[in-house]
Amino acid sequence: MIADLDRRILILNDLSNIHLSAGVAADMQGEGALRARLRIQAGAIKRLAAAGRPNTMTRTVTSANDFARLERVVEHFDDAGFGVTLLERGRRTGKELGADHYLQLCMLREVFDAVPGVIVLLSGDGAGHEEGIGFLADLKRARSRGWGIEVLAWDRTCSRELKAWVQRQGPHGVYIPLDRYYYSITFVEGGRRALPLSLRGRPQAVPGDSNGMAA
Repeated sequence: MIADLDRRILILNDLSNIHLSAGVAADMQGEGALRARLRIQAGAIKRLAAAGRPNTMTRTVTSANDFARLERVVEHFDDAGFGVTLLERGRRTGKELGADHYLQLCMLREVFDAVPGVIVLLSGDGAGHEEGIGFLADLKRARSRGWGIEVLAWDRTCSRELKAWVQRQGPHGVYIPLDRYYYSITFVEGGRRALPLSLRGRPQAVPGDSNGMAA
């Protein structure tokens, strides 16, 4: 029998996705005019992802053309224990080079090397699943090996396919809209502070047999 302490809680934080998509959530909360000063409260979102569970491992990645512009954000997340890996965007395209792939590699290594636990993905990016690539495709691989899956994302920018799939996994899959915790996981620089975070009612996925996994 596998003890709960042997099961890893792997938190994968797509910081670019979570940070930029928070602006859309701000519009929905009537704080659109404050977008430029809206920040993620790193400690709070980490507590939300971990939900008090032991044996937690965190991997975070973001990318930028101008590293100096993100320096304060990266320091804030580093101080909260996220351990940020910073990658450079393509000079010609301005798109991320390998940021998502880095997190997916971390996921697959853990899936194949560790006792099945729970993967907590902080991202709403479901691109590439039709070709068998991207977060959704790799989450399906993890689920097929008995891992529980949790997706925490801003609801308006979350992939419909990603959201629908995780919700079909029964007790082994949980979708949590970050909007529910907006005022606890964000603050406005020079203005509104983050409210205390409550984990009451925060659902948790359970690892288990992948037989009969919902596609």
